[in-house]
Amino acid sequence: MSFRGLDWQVFKQIQSLLTNHTRAYFNYDNGVLEITMPLKSHER
Repeated sequence: MSFRGLDWQVFKQIQSLLTNHTRAYFNYDNGVLEITMPLKSHER
């Protein structure tokens, strides 16, 4: 999932909300936020 046009502050808000509830990986570069989730087989 990708989001475009986000500033750093919005990224940090999203990250703080989701990291408490998921094992999502966050990549942020020049206003583009990409959120990925590990496969269930990798969580074991």
